Amino acid sequence: MRRMTSAGRNLATCLLLVLPLTLAPTGCTSTGFLVDGMKTGNSLAPGGRPGTSEGNPSDAPNQAAFIGLYQTAVGPLLLKAGRLFSLDSGELRDWGAAPRTGMAWSLVMTSAQEGWSVGEEGIAHYRNQIWEPVVSGSDDRLAGANGKAIQLTDVSFANSVRGYAVGTHGAVLAYENEVWTRLVDTTFEGKHFGTVRAVATDDVWVAGEDVLHFDGSNWESIGLPDAGAPVSGLVVLEDEVWTSSGDAVWRWDRLQRTWSKPQADLVMGTMGSPQAVPGPAGSVRAWALDVGTAGGTLYRLTSGVWERTTMQAPPDVALDSLALLDADTGYALSYDGVAAYAFDKGSWTRLKD
Repeated sequence: MRRMTSAGRNLATCLLLVLPLTLAPTGCTSTGFLVDGMKTGNSLAPGGRPGTSEGNPSDAPNQAAFIGLYQTAVGPLLLKAGRLFSLDSGELRDWGAAPRTGMAWSLVMTSAQEGWSVGEEGIAHYRNQIWEPVVSGSDDRLAGANGKAIQLTDVSFANSVRGYAVGTHGAVLAYENEVWTRLVDTTFEGKHFGTVRAVATDDVWVAGEDVLHFDGSNWESIGLPDAGAPVSGLVVLEDEVWTSSGDAVWRWDRLQRTWSKPQADLVMGTMGSPQAVPGPAGSVRAWALDVGTAGGTLYRLTSGVWERTTMQAPPDVALDSLALLDADTGYALSYDGVAAYAFDKGSWTRLKD
C-alpha cells in the first residue's frame, strides 16, 4: 500500500494548507493527502518538532505505523500494514483485510457482515468477508469542476440501505437502491466537507466549510458558527448538535436554530473532532481529544456540559484520532502513529502491538 508520511493523525489537520486546520475527515488519520495537486500535512507536531512515541523519535522508521483508527458499529478498528484490527477485547486482534491498498479516510460498518469505506481510491463495499471497489477514484461521479479530482473524506449510513459520502469540491453522494449517486445542489457548490452524520433518513448533517442539514426532502445551509472558520466532527443529539472549530466547541440549538459557544475558555490546545458515545444514551454523550500536544487531555460531554479531564499519559506522548468503545473506554493513536493507546479508569495505557 502507499505509505503515508508520519505526520500527526488528528482528524482536524487532514486538509492543511488548502483547507483550513479544522476541516478534516472524521474517521481518518491526518497524514495528509493531495488537494488541488498540493500535499497536505507534514511530519512535525505542533511547535515544529517531530511527533514521537514514548519520547523516542527513532521508533517511527523501524515500525509499521497505524494509519487509521475508526469508530464503527462493531467497535473501534485500527488499520495497520494492510490489515484491520479490532480493539473491543482491550487488545489488538486481527479482524481482516483492509478495504484498499491506499488510505481509507473513513470506514463504517452497518453490521458485522457489511460495511463501507471511502478514500483516495473511491468507495469500497464490505460483504461476504471481501472488500470490493464499487466507485473508483477516476469515476465521473468523483470529477470536480475544471478537472479537479475529488477526495472523499467521510461516509455514514442511516440504515443498511441508505447512506451518504462527502468530500472536497462540493462532493455529496447518496446511496439508495444499491446505487451511489452524485447529488447536485447549490448549497454544496465550491465547498469542502470532512464530516457526514446520517442519524436517520430525514436527519442528515454535513460539516466542513459549511454546516448542512437534510430533512428528507431538502438540503439547507445552516452556516458556520464562526464566520470563515470551518468545523470538524458532528455529535447529533435530540435537541442539539455539537462541532469543533479546533479552538472551540460549538452548540447548535435545534429548536432555537442558533449557534452558541457555551464554554468559551474550555479548549486549552486544539480540540479534534468530537465523537458521540455509541449505544443507548446515558449521561455521557460524547468525548473529544486535545490533539497533537502531550498530556492526554480529553473533553467529555455530560448532561449538556463539556468538562476538561486530564488522564495520566506517558511523558512526551501526543495523542490523536479518538475512537470510543463505550461511555468509559476509548482509543487513540500516538501522533506519529507508532503506538495505540486506550483510556479507561482515569489513565492511558499503551496497547501491545
